[in-house]
Amino acid sequence: MARFSVCRIERRMSTMRKVLIYGLFDKTGLRYVGKAVNLKRRLKSHLHAAKSGVTTHTARWIQSLFQQGDRPRMEVLEEADEQHWEQRERYWIAFYRKAGSCLTNLTDGGGGGLGHKVTDSQRRRMSEKMRGRPRPPEYRQRIAQGMKAYFNSLSANEREKFAESRRGHYPSKETRQKLSKSQLKRFSDPEARRRLGEAHRGLKRSDETRRKQSIAALGHTLCVEGRQKIAEANRRRKWSAKNIARREATRQRQLETLPEKRKKNLLAVRRYREKLRQK
Repeated sequence: MARFSVCRIERRMSTMRKVLIYGLFDKTGLRYVGKAVNLKRRLKSHLHAAKSGVTTHTARWIQSLFQQGDRPRMEVLEEADEQHWEQRERYWIAFYRKAGSCLTNLTDGGGGGLGHKVTDSQRRRMSEKMRGRPRPPEYRQRIAQGMKAYFNSLSANEREKFAESRRGHYPSKETRQKLSKSQLKRFSDPEARRRLGEAHRGLKRSDETRRKQSIAALGHTLCVEGRQKIAEANRRRKWSAKNIARREATRQRQLETLPEKRKKNLLAVRRYREKLRQK
């Protein structure tokens, strides 16, 4: 059994694909560190991106070489396997940065955006580019399904970590104003209100969800300005006969479950609110 396991591991290692850690050089030295399986194809993709007008730091550097009548030179720095190439790429990027090379790599290597810090000007340009860009319904639906699948795949520990990172985080006044304007614009569309109503119609929250919402609302008090805004919005709101009947039925059920003393207090508050509304 042991011999079979060793043979299987050796066979797997022999069939493991090699990954090449390469560098792109110009007359001043190394300028970019990357990984590839096919060096010829990878170099061709770099040159094609520069000729196509791509605006990444590496593409712009290659474009400057084209203007000088030159092109980058590719050399292999190391040969790694599929399991360890990310570590080796990070090693070579850190090594040449420490040596003083002016690399065009935006990240620390190893795939993804590790170590990449977006500047404020870059954030502003990206925001202006994406603002007002229409999204087809199929695209939005794919994003929604992807986000649902991602959060459903999280473990209980990961969900708790995510909740802990957001707990106590309050947006600034400027951010709240932007969100408010965005929501007002969104709900001014009758079609958007209709879709939202259909999505929530018949939605019943579980006992566990209600318990969590109740705990989250404990101790939460609205400021005077917030209460005034809610009152003003409710005064302007036009209630249909169906909604009025539903609201009265809900109030009646609440009265039936309250003690006699609290029932009297609640009725007094409602009469006082009715008088204010009539004024």
